[in-house]
Amino acid sequence: MKRVICNMAKYDFVASFIFVLILSLVLNLKIAFIFLLGLMVSLINTSSNGVIIEYAILKNKKIFLFLSYIFRIILIILIALPFMSDFIQIISYISGYICHLMIVVIYWVRNEKGSD
Repeated sequence: MKRVICNMAKYDFVASFIFVLILSLVLNLKIAFIFLLGLMVSLINTSSNGVIIEYAILKNKKIFLFLSYIFRIILIILIALPFMSDFIQIISYISGYICHLMIVVIYWVRNEKGSD
């Protein structure tokens, strides 16, 4: 599990560097950092989800899965609340979050060869 998380973090680091550089040049630094925040929140969310699922399966604590799911959703929304007043900022946050999910797909296709 740690190897996967470290490798995803490396992919996220490269992608975040590229996107933050582009966004800071095209728009501004604040939008670039909001994008980076969305990407990091998604990375932490995905990593914690993997650890929680592993723990819940090994310890047979199924209710823990449901509670952690609700908690993580609320946390993501609370982090996004300051950006709700500005359309560009909320789109930047959501784009960063989605970018991590695309990076996860690219990572698995590249390293695990998809569903082969």
